[in-house]
Amino acid sequence: MARRGKHKLLTEVPQKFDPDFIDRLNRNYRLAHVVQQRRDALVAHCGGNPSYTQAGQIKRLIWLELITESIEQRFANGEQVDIGALTQLNNSIKGLYKDIGIRPTPKPVRSLRDVMSGKAA
Repeated sequence: MARRGKHKLLTEVPQKFDPDFIDRLNRNYRLAHVVQQRRDALVAHCGGNPSYTQAGQIKRLIWLELITESIEQRFANGEQVDIGALTQLNNSIKGLYKDIGIRPTPKPVRSLRDVMSGKAA
């Protein structure tokens, strides 16, 4: 999405920035449910315990997906869209999917020996 005119970009983190804001989204809005469901699905995809970098990628991926879908919806409604921006978004999403892993990460499985000895997973 190209900048237009004199639109200024933020150059520092806002004073009230909360990196865990997804957990506090107002659940009265459908979008909050969609964001949280997608995050939960991607966390499960990463084996339930994403690393710091995977968690950051998950947050970015969710928003890129939503932006992409909003552009696609506008296109479906007959509005003009920026195909270049849509292509860039899709390429970014593809890159994040590759970084997170296209195939799900298997959850750790306890061995029979661990089960018999009472060790936790």
